[in-house]
Formats: sequence, structure tokens, C-alpha cells
Amino acid sequence: MREAIDARQHDFYLYFSADQAKIKQYTYQFMLDKIDNSPEYHYLFIEEYLIADHYQPMIPQLINRLTNATKVGLENSFDLIIDERIKSGELESWGHGGVVEDDLFTIAGRANFLLRRITDEDFGHVSMYSSANELRRLQQKWANWYLKQSIEE
Repeated sequence: MREAIDARQHDFYLYFSADQAKIKQYTYQFMLDKIDNSPEYHYLFIEEYLIADHYQPMIPQLINRLTNATKVGLENSFDLIIDERIKSGELESWGHGGVVEDDLFTIAGRANFLLRRITDEDFGHVSMYSSANELRRLQQKWANWYLKQSIEE
């Protein structure tokens, strides 16, 4: 996990050199609010990298959100590919772009996506069709992983 955190911090400085000071002021509470309420992809993109500075309070909060299937939506995602949402007509396909296996339209999908990015662990994906039981099983896998990390520290 330490390597993933270091890589995200390094990449943050590469991608956000012009806006570093402003973005660094974002608190983890601000980021959680955007996960829960904002359809703007811009915030998720920033959080992929900024989470490295807030991973300790964020990881348990993200694990808690894994069973929240609330649909927030997704706007201004440009050439992002979420296959199920393209097939449903909710996301436009540009024929190219970055593929995301989690459903970023939902809180659970966003949480899983960010957990996978900051930890380099993968316990499964959140689909737009994930059942409540599937989300609980995924949450349990992350919770077990987190407990193991806490014991080892």
C-alpha cells in the first residue's frame, strides 16, 4: 500500500502543478461530500490522487460507503468508459478512453474505485447491477483487509 500512496502523491504534483495550493486545501470531509453528492467527474479525478494525503481517515469512511448504492450520477467524464453505463445510454461513448470497472455513478462504486486506487488491492468491482448482498460481501472483504492492516501496524 505504501508504494501506491507514494505513487499517487508523486502523480498529484505532475497532474495538478497549477492548482496544487487550492486542491491541497480540500479536507477529507470535503472529498467525502463530493463522493456522496457531486456528479462532477472532476472531483473524483482529483480524489484519485489527493486521497494519498488523507488515506488514514478516508479508508474506513470509504469502506462504510461500500453498501450505499445511491446513484449520484456522473457528468463531464469526457472519454471515460464504464461499459454498463454506455450500454444503458447514460454515458456517451467516444470510442476510446480510460476504462473503469466500478460504477462511478453510485457511492458504492466510487468508494470501491478509490479504495482500489489507494491500496492497489482488488476484492471485486461494483456494477450498476450489484445486489445488496454482493455489496455487503465486498464491504466485508475490505473490512477484513483493513483490520489486518491495523493489526500489522
